[in-house]
Amino acid sequence: MAEILSNSFKSDVTRLFIDDLANNDYYVFVSGIDTFSPEDAQASKIGFLERTLFGKKILDTDIHFMVKYYPWQVGQTYVEYDDNVNLTDQRFYAVVGPNDNDTGDYRVYKCLNNNNGGTASTPPNYDVTNTNQIYITADGYVWKYMYVISQIEFDAYNAIGYVPIVPTPVPNNPVPPTLSTVSDIVVENPGDNFGYEEHRGGLVATPYSSGVIIVTPFTDWSPVTNYFTGQFMYTTNPANGVSRLFEITYYRYNELTGNAEIRVGAEYLTGVATPDLAGVDSNANFKILPKLEIIGDGTGAVAIPNIVNNRITTVTVLDEGNGYTNATGRIVDPGANQFLPEDNTTTDIRALIRPRLSPPGGHGFSMIDELKCKHFSMYGYITAEDNTKIGDVNTYGGVGIVRSPDFDTGFTDLVFDNRIAVVTDEYNKLSAN
Repeated sequence: MAEILSNSFKSDVTRLFIDDLANNDYYVFVSGIDTFSPEDAQASKIGFLERTLFGKKILDTDIHFMVKYYPWQVGQTYVEYDDNVNLTDQRFYAVVGPNDNDTGDYRVYKCLNNNNGGTASTPPNYDVTNTNQIYITADGYVWKYMYVISQIEFDAYNAIGYVPIVPTPVPNNPVPPTLSTVSDIVVENPGDNFGYEEHRGGLVATPYSSGVIIVTPFTDWSPVTNYFTGQFMYTTNPANGVSRLFEITYYRYNELTGNAEIRVGAEYLTGVATPDLAGVDSNANFKILPKLEIIGDGTGAVAIPNIVNNRITTVTVLDEGNGYTNATGRIVDPGANQFLPEDNTTTDIRALIRPRLSPPGGHGFSMIDELKCKHFSMYGYITAEDNTKIGDVNTYGGVGIVRSPDFDTGFTDLVFDNRIAVVTDEYNKLSAN
């Protein structure tokens, strides 16, 4: 598939370099004891090599992709993920450190929703039982867990302003998928739309062989037959918290009992026709909501609107679906003449919604691309054991990275000493340098 070269090209170049690292040896060389002013010139490179004193090979495990370090902080506003926005150099993810979590390490989370530009006050806290690893915090933020950096890895590999992607992704991955899920649905006019109804209650009898459920009486139940037909019914069992979503196919208000009789169609989250409402407890709670349609080239995405004071303020995605390269969405106008935006005598205004698609493969599939990675680190260090092979005392003038140096036949050590040892009884007449 064709690729548009944009900021992701920088990530691709970084990948190519990491590929080269896997196929060639890289060493940290220490060169000279005098002041060294390196230049990107041939003479400078040769001079550096000719004065080589010692060096050590950089291990594959000490090479990491690096991303900017954005620590999670109270009062910070994070940028939410949006497939319409260039997020390069944006603070759209956060690293939650040991002071703000219960895991004692560093956890990287991607911001999916920032509560309409609000400030953060509650960090996401990792829960192994969270199946989709999406966290809604008390401050209204929505976070997606990405990966963990242990305390040891953070101390060893973080550089000023950058942290590693751990584990280091394999550069030669198969071609990533080009299809996405519906990550989120944003309401474009949350403060302006108006006229939407939400009804809550509980079931009093289910199921009937006819597929009709009886719901508790309301003072605002409409006497109009099929008033709620075409809208969503979202049920939740009090005992186990399991929820189901149906489309209402029939509605009638029973004046004699004060109850409403409702028939529903297939269950949306499973796609299975359940005229007997299998899995719905007889005392389940319910909400009646306007129907939300997601239209695109993928399948399976399901969402419901959240209504506050007759306005659709946000949307909850119940199933992200899969196989999308494009998607649109709309709130279906409630029928039975209870919602009339075209009528100038009413205050009804349609809600405008826009599905956001995840990166190809879903959130967390390719952290190099998702986190806009364009840096890497090569970590070389001298251990106490290494100091038995190389000089442990002096001030050195130059340090550099050398690719595929030539060694004498048979050299296999990770550490080498390029100095000449002179043995003399007159050593006390010499001084360093």
